[in-house]
Amino acid sequence: MKILIIDPYLTPSHELWLDHLSKGLPHQIFKLTLPPYHWKWRMHGGSLELAEKLINSGFVPDLILATEMLDLNIFMAHCRRHLKKNCRVIIYFHENQLTYPVSRMDMDRQKKFDNHYAFINFSSAVLADWILFNSEFHRQVFLDALIPFLKQFPGGTLLTSPDQLHNKSSVIYPGIDFEILMQEKKQFSNQVPVILWNHRWEYDKDPDLFFKVIRQIAAEGKPFQLAILGQHFHRSPPIFEAIRHSPLADRIVHWGFIPERKDYYQWLWKSDIIISTSKQDFFGISVVEAIIAQCYPLLPNRLAFPEHIPESHHAEHLYISEDDLLVKTRKLLDQWEESRRSTGYLHRHVTKYNPAKLIDQYIELFEKLM
Repeated sequence: MKILIIDPYLTPSHELWLDHLSKGLPHQIFKLTLPPYHWKWRMHGGSLELAEKLINSGFVPDLILATEMLDLNIFMAHCRRHLKKNCRVIIYFHENQLTYPVSRMDMDRQKKFDNHYAFINFSSAVLADWILFNSEFHRQVFLDALIPFLKQFPGGTLLTSPDQLHNKSSVIYPGIDFEILMQEKKQFSNQVPVILWNHRWEYDKDPDLFFKVIRQIAAEGKPFQLAILGQHFHRSPPIFEAIRHSPLADRIVHWGFIPERKDYYQWLWKSDIIISTSKQDFFGISVVEAIIAQCYPLLPNRLAFPEHIPESHHAEHLYISEDDLLVKTRKLLDQWEESRRSTGYLHRHVTKYNPAKLIDQYIELFEKLM
C-alpha cells in the first residue's frame, strides 16, 4: 500500500508523530510537509503548494493521511486528476481552530473575523473518509462545538451533522518516544525536588498562574528548584523575563529551550515534579513525556489530562482550582519522600502511548478503509 502523509505545519511534536509512522508502518510512505511558520497562510496556501509537489513527484497514493492544517477540499480538487478514484483520505486532528483559545494578540480572532479557519477544519472533516483525533477529549469538544458554530451561518441547515462525523471518527493517541526516553534513564538524587516547566512559552499554557503558585510556595520557604524548559518565540509572555530577574532566579537550575532531544530527555529525568496550568491541550505531549520520566504530575482536571492518569488516582494528581493546586503543591513538597516512592501506576498507565502499540491501530484502520 502506498501512503501519502501530509503536514503543512510541521512542529516538533508533529515531526515526532510523523517519524513514528514512517518507521513503524510496513507500507511505502511519501511525506509532504512545510515548516511551522505563519499558520493562517499555511491553512490557505499550503494545500496548493503541497498539491503541486505531489503532482511533480509522480507518487500516486492508495491512501492519504493529512493533518488538520490542510484544506483537504482545495488539495483534493487541485490534484484530482493525479489521484486514484478509490484513494482513501484520513484527517488527523492534532488541534482544531474551532475550540482553540483566542490569543490576546490576535485581533482577527478577538473580533471573530477568523471563522473560516474553523470552517476549513469542518469541511475537511466532511470530505474525509475517516477522522482521527489525538484524544477522546479532543474528539468530544470538537463535535460538541460544531452545532453552535454552524448555527451562526445563514442559508439553511448543512446536511452533515456532528453525529455523522462521530460515526466515522476514532482516537489514536500520538506516540511518545518511549524507547529513546527510557535509554536516557538515570537515577538522580536531588537534595530538594526539581519542579519542571517543559511546555511552550505561550499564553495558552498560562505561565502566569504557574509562577504565581511558585512564588507563593517560595514565600512560604518550601525547598525546591526550578527547571524551565520548553520552546519559546520572539514574543513570549513577559512573566518569563520577570521571573528570570526575580528572587526566584536563585532556584533555577536550567533556563531555556533544549534543541537536542537526548539532552531534553535527560532534564526530564533530572526533574521530580511536573505542573501544568494549561488552558489548552488537546493531548499534552510535554506532560506525558515527564510522566514517563517518573515526574510526579499535578494537572488541571480538564482537557485531555484526566486521560493520562488512572481514574483511581485522579484525586491525587488533578486539581480543580488555583487554591487546590496550591494546596496539592504544598502537600507534595511537605511529603516529598513518601510521595515519590509510589508512582509506578503512572508509568504503567502511559505505556498505552508507546508507538509500537499504536501502529497496529493504524494498520487495522487502513485495512478497514481499503
